[in-house]
Amino acid sequence: ERVRLSKREVVEMVVLTMADFAEQHYSWQDELFGGASVLECPSGRASSVLWPGDGRPGLWVSFVSQLGALVAASAKGGEGEEGGAAGGDGSIRSEGEEGDGSIRSDGGGGSRGENGGGDGRVVVPPVFHHCSKVLTRDDEEEARDLYWRCVSMRGMAMADGAEGEQDEREADLRRATQLNPFVAEPFVLLAQLLNRRGAHEEAKEAANQAVGLFTAWDKRVPFGGWVAMARIQAQLATERRYPQHPMQFLNLGKLDLAGQ
Repeated sequence: ERVRLSKREVVEMVVLTMADFAEQHYSWQDELFGGASVLECPSGRASSVLWPGDGRPGLWVSFVSQLGALVAASAKGGEGEEGGAAGGDGSIRSEGEEGDGSIRSDGGGGSRGENGGGDGRVVVPPVFHHCSKVLTRDDEEEARDLYWRCVSMRGMAMADGAEGEQDEREADLRRATQLNPFVAEPFVLLAQLLNRRGAHEEAKEAANQAVGLFTAWDKRVPFGGWVAMARIQAQLATERRYPQHPMQFLNLGKLDLAGQ
């Protein structure tokens, strides 16, 4: 049976799917699907996969960036209320498109086609440079693996004088942010390493970059915790200091109410 949808309805479903993946997906889902596309739904494997897995960030960013590209293309292409039709093969077809398909930036930071449904606008999320960039699966996986090596294979603690190990980690995190510049957590870790060695200006830049990117990629820590740590690293960089004693780390973010 053929179901007819307006382009705006299709775009809204795609954007909700993007948000759903960003909020929920991590490595457990990758294990369930055995590395295959989420659309292929292989059977016979899921029963052997134990929840919650190892907690690594999931490989969902490339897929979501492709969905974003579809949203951006829809905004540029204009809107027809009879625009999208989902056939038996699952494809989406555009029909009856009207308007000039122009895009402008709205007050919330998104981009909107001037001729969508409702008030005539298709909203383009601000992620992936307003959905103008697509991340390859290979780059995503390499970046994730570099990040995970930094946080788990050798642990985060470094012995006194192990500067070579810090240099290696810093290089891995820099490479990870280059391969996948759309997630925040590698920037947060990089800011910590930079603050530790006194490169406070670079640390502040990395921390501020993180604050503008958050999409809950590394779900081992709640979203708010990552945002707080990024802001703390930016503050430490501004103050040009870094804690040395364990209690100083535990008190990061502590409010000095007596001094206010």
